[in-house]
Amino acid sequence: MKSKVYRGKRMLSAVLAMMMGTAALLSGCGGTPAGTSSGSGADSQKGGLAPAPAAQTASEPAAGTPVEIDFWYSLGGANGELIEAMTADFNASQDQVFVRPAYQGDYYTNHSKVLAAVAAGIQPDVTMIEVASVGAFADAGVIEPLSPYTQGAETGYIGGLMGNSYWKDELYAIPFNRSTPLLYVNKTLLKEAGKAPLEFWSRMIKEGIMKNPPGEKYNAWDVAKQDFVNGQAAMIFTSTGDLKGLKETAGFEVGTAFLPANKDYGAPTGGANLAVLAASSPEKKEAAWKFMQWMTAPEQTIRWSQGSGYMPVSKAGLESDTLKEAFVKDPNFKVAIDQPQYGKARPMVPGYKELQEVIMTEIQRVILGQATPDEALQAATDKANKLLRK
Repeated sequence: MKSKVYRGKRMLSAVLAMMMGTAALLSGCGGTPAGTSSGSGADSQKGGLAPAPAAQTASEPAAGTPVEIDFWYSLGGANGELIEAMTADFNASQDQVFVRPAYQGDYYTNHSKVLAAVAAGIQPDVTMIEVASVGAFADAGVIEPLSPYTQGAETGYIGGLMGNSYWKDELYAIPFNRSTPLLYVNKTLLKEAGKAPLEFWSRMIKEGIMKNPPGEKYNAWDVAKQDFVNGQAAMIFTSTGDLKGLKETAGFEVGTAFLPANKDYGAPTGGANLAVLAASSPEKKEAAWKFMQWMTAPEQTIRWSQGSGYMPVSKAGLESDTLKEAFVKDPNFKVAIDQPQYGKARPMVPGYKELQEVIMTEIQRVILGQATPDEALQAATDKANKLLRK
């Protein structure tokens, strides 16, 4: 029994370390508070479900009538506006499929709404799913296996981003707004302090002067980003998806770097994938795949990457002259592209969504002095074992 507890602690220690390194990642990938995006609809801005999609039927649509599908996404602000614009362009580019986009809040909120909508029979047809939750959605039968639709097209996506697309050797999701955390530095403050970024970072850790932002979940990382922009923090960890926004709002020179390494570099890959809902009709599933394929095609992934700061997901897009020129103009963006060679897929188990909450709570207890690391680790181990036995 003792050895089992030890192994559980060791496994959870690794997960805790990953969570501490990836918590910042979620903020840039999860969007901004509800109500900041355009065109999301009144119901979604009030926190309720988006309007129910039209009744689904397996019969063929009338000739010349596009198949209408609902797309729920989790990015607000400028990124949400870009998603709305891209969706509008998709609708205008052809007459077979018409997509209704709706902002549903951050990843946590959208996930809850999707599950509630599935239970109520009013689910969307395609949605964003935070990468570590793909396995849980797939295991529950909520999302559709994609191999029959892709017919091998998945080989066109960057291999390092596909780790969280599979569950039990079956393809369930396609990369879209994908990211990895970067170290962002206020070069102006560091020059004034007379330090190299890594030396300064090392001293901050040794002296215990790294600031823990108030709040929790996405709110905590919103505070960290605001402190950085206001010049109150010289360095923060956050998503590649924040690159464009931070550069535009900061009144100083912004730099980026790999996550600091001890012996070897390492970084989790995060963000969200696109998935098709299993309860949709065959026609809507086909339409959803056409939309997903268009949104992740080379031309669109270039547009999305340059407009948001998220990573390009298509091999052809990454090798394009357009992005190569962009890398020369903005070396910070090249850092975001280079770091994934050390990237690791997020862990995926059916209980990960709940386990993620447990881990964040225990980390918070340690930071607030409410528990020792050993106490928090044991509490997380006990709670995790119960979750994973379900």
